[in-house]
Amino acid sequence: MEIKNEGKEKVTVDRNMFVIKDNDGSEYTADPQVDTWINGTGSDSLGFFLKPLNPHATKKGLVAFDVPDKKNEDFTFVGQAGMFSLDKTAVINLSE
Repeated sequence: MEIKNEGKEKVTVDRNMFVIKDNDGSEYTADPQVDTWINGTGSDSLGFFLKPLNPHATKKGLVAFDVPDKKNEDFTFVGQAGMFSLDKTAVINLSE
């Protein structure tokens, strides 16, 4: 995914900003242990999460979730702008 900080202050990208919901109402947060494996390289061992993102900057990375074996259509991705911006969310219905 690619995210952009459209605010005026730096923010810290946190795994709790991203959730997968299934059609039963269960919620799954991003897996921080997998994050360092799929995004951490060399001196960038923290991966995608827990690093500051300056205003107007963008960041790309992979986000992994441990979810039950269901069809993609049974899940919805919810991205939140940050801990203090609960009113700013992106909702994406997943498909194959």
